[in-house]
Amino acid sequence: MNPTQILEALYQEFSDVERPEHFTKFEHCEECREHNETMRSANRDTLTASFLGSFGWNPLSFLTEQGFAYFMPRLIELLLQDAKFGSGDPFAESMLFQLSPSVSFDRFLSYSPQKRRAVLEALKYYKNHSTHDRFTGEDVDKAIQYWQLKPRGI
Repeated sequence: MNPTQILEALYQEFSDVERPEHFTKFEHCEECREHNETMRSANRDTLTASFLGSFGWNPLSFLTEQGFAYFMPRLIELLLQDAKFGSGDPFAESMLFQLSPSVSFDRFLSYSPQKRRAVLEALKYYKNHSTHDRFTGEDVDKAIQYWQLKPRGI
């Protein structure tokens, strides 16, 4: 598959995910509220990595399951573009970390096999075609390993 086909498959698989009213648990704290407003002010067409902040300050860790699913195709698209945060930090480091969840905090358990396969194909493409460094290379291997597994309960 080429990048266009990968992205078409991702957008198709996630087209059923409705835009949530809120993207984080916005009432939890000021940081959650700020990240929620950041995500609410963007959509799949306008979201850029530079808009999201930096490696140390971005909404990715705070996104709810539906918030992440809504933006997943665009976030993967930014990954494949080797995008950079506004700070100049590589977007890939944060995104790949999110795509390798811990057992205690896994926002992707409810993804269908088709959604999982679409994400996996994108990660495989990224591994083989990106300019990632050794650190990111290890992260992409962990992410691929996660997305290859059949999630618990399916």
